[in-house]
Amino acid sequence: MREDSLRSDAEPSFVDMINQFALQGAILAGLSQSEFAIMQQCAFVTRVAFPLRRDDGSVKMIRAFRAQHSPTRKPSKGGFRFSETVDLTEIEAGAVLMTYKCALADLPFGGAKGGVAINPRAFSSEELERITRRLTMELAQTNFIGPGEDVYAPDLGTGPREMAWVRSAQLRATDLYRVYR
Repeated sequence: MREDSLRSDAEPSFVDMINQFALQGAILAGLSQSEFAIMQQCAFVTRVAFPLRRDDGSVKMIRAFRAQHSPTRKPSKGGFRFSETVDLTEIEAGAVLMTYKCALADLPFGGAKGGVAINPRAFSSEELERITRRLTMELAQTNFIGPGEDVYAPDLGTGPREMAWVRSAQLRATDLYRVYR
């Protein structure tokens, strides 16, 4: 059972809160309902699933998501998180919120958000590295990540170590692309 289904009607979900605040802003800006509906949609969303061979020899399926809200400003930027509560709805809402934050601060970025649905404390450092590198390679194959497209930032459960793994995997993917092109 999702945590959102346990909430009372008086306590909106994260997604509902973003939508409520965005609607208030849209009304103040004089946007029509159709303009607001367009503004809420993520332009690109990808889902990735792959098997991970654990250190003990067992295999676990890893689920991950990345959303880019608006292609108007490039590159997209946004957090990359490890959390067992990660789902597509949360990732899309986070991407929308990042677009709004960048626009309000007049930063030249579109909003993005990504995450892997795991509890990082339940995985070894080596397993987390394999997960991060594999996800990055998968996204690089579809041109969904890169300096001019989408830039990761640390978020819940990730930090400089994971960002270094992402960068290293991006460079490797770029080298492979050049070789096999």
